[in-house]
Amino acid sequence: MVRKYKNRDSNLELLRIFSMLFVLVLHFNGLALPFPTHEDLCQGISFSEISQMAIESFALVAVNCFILISGYFGIKFKLHNLVSLFIQCFFYSVIIYLIFCFMGRESFRLKDLFYSFLAFSNSPLWFIRAYVGLYLFAPLLNRAVDGLSHKEYIRVLIIFAIINIYFGWLWKWDINQFGYGISQMLYMYVIGRYLKHYGIERIKNVHIKSFWGYIFGSLLFLIWSILLLLYGGNYFDKYVYDYNHPIVVISSICLFLWFATMKIGKEWWINWIASSVLSVYIIHMNPYVWPELRGWILQSVENKGAFELFIWVSIVILAVFIACIAIDKLRMLLTNPVECKIERLLKKVGLE
Repeated sequence: MVRKYKNRDSNLELLRIFSMLFVLVLHFNGLALPFPTHEDLCQGISFSEISQMAIESFALVAVNCFILISGYFGIKFKLHNLVSLFIQCFFYSVIIYLIFCFMGRESFRLKDLFYSFLAFSNSPLWFIRAYVGLYLFAPLLNRAVDGLSHKEYIRVLIIFAIINIYFGWLWKWDINQFGYGISQMLYMYVIGRYLKHYGIERIKNVHIKSFWGYIFGSLLFLIWSILLLLYGGNYFDKYVYDYNHPIVVISSICLFLWFATMKIGKEWWINWIASSVLSVYIIHMNPYVWPELRGWILQSVENKGAFELFIWVSIVILAVFIACIAIDKLRMLLTNPVECKIERLLKKVGLE
């Protein structure tokens, strides 16, 4: 999207960057690499397995923090921003498909090309679909909650917690079983709005407390995941590594507060990078790119020790992140003029 990034406070833009790096960590560590199983731990817990589970536990706050930032700043609906997001998704969906066809990795079909044009409705990227829903709903949500008193806000947060944590995470209702959807985004968004209006000033020494809250919460979640993997049987897949897990929600809030209370000011280079971080997700999780990337990772990690594997995966994550940011800056050179013309046209016809 076209962002006026220069005037943004860089502390939360830095969190945006770290959140996307954490997303890469989750995908490389938990999806690409073989993850420890109950049988693995029963045969003996190795340093490598504990390290992998610890990395997952510390990075699981990624998506929640992303939405907390949106809630804190508040989404102000503008049609040209939605169009800009569509163009970004559309560009990568179509271009990547055509590149794979040209390379002979995919057979060209008009049906597949047509589906590539449906960048929102046919997108396999759950975050994009859910975020579009949040974006459309946010103006009404802002009007509903921004005028609430502190007590009324607390009641709303309790209601959201009951729906998303008690019924969603604990009882696995269809509405939000694992935290992958719009219900979780609405919950995190409302928490972000609350922190903007009432949260930060009410906590003494919030910067230090929030940092240690994140560390303690992540370690507590690691212990929970190890115990459940050892003794929980089939419950491991149902109750671990969910975005709506209560410990993950609290850890996400703590990390957000730590960054929100940093004294950084406005650093143009942080904001410049942050304006393209969504492209990292869109590109590397593209349905044609991710299987290739995952297969290459699995082949490359064979016969590597724990430390060597950690260093190698860290380098790959940084390389993917930097490459996607660079690609998006080039994409902006092509699409920003089009987006600016669309914005002027929308204003001219009174839709902005």
